[in-house]
Amino acid sequence: MPIVMTALLSFAGTNIDDILILTLLFSRAETAADKWRIILGQYLAVLTLTFFSLFFGYSISFVPHAYIGLFGLVPILLGLGAVRQLRNKGRDQSQQTDKAQREPGRLRQFLEKIFPADILYVYFLTLANGADNVSVYIPLFTNLGAGEIITIIVIFVVLIGVWCFLGIK
Repeated sequence: MPIVMTALLSFAGTNIDDILILTLLFSRAETAADKWRIILGQYLAVLTLTFFSLFFGYSISFVPHAYIGLFGLVPILLGLGAVRQLRNKGRDQSQQTDKAQREPGRLRQFLEKIFPADILYVYFLTLANGADNVSVYIPLFTNLGAGEIITIIVIFVVLIGVWCFLGIK
């Protein structure tokens, strides 16, 4: 029973903001097909965040505890890289802008062949909003066994449906 409460609380705590986003998205949906695309995008995104967290939570278990603190350098290095890009942006901004407008990107082209744009919109919106999910789920999955992880994933699948239902209402 404690694992069920852990799953409920971790999902609710990290996805409470998704109810607002889903409500806005569903208010714009004109057809039943639009609503199904929102639901599919939400499922894909939350499950992506969950499996991403599961993978990294499992991977971290192989890192010696003395080195786990070094993961704190990752955001700092990302920030320094962004500052460097901003400095270089002024030099060749027009070239990059022209290129970016011409080419949508290989990943985007690939995904648009598989999924309609509506699904991708919800998917990427939810992913962009999912940093809190990852920050809670990685430590959660680090110390759980296979049975507990399966239980949590099943509960998450049910709760995604509940969240979508609440967003429609």
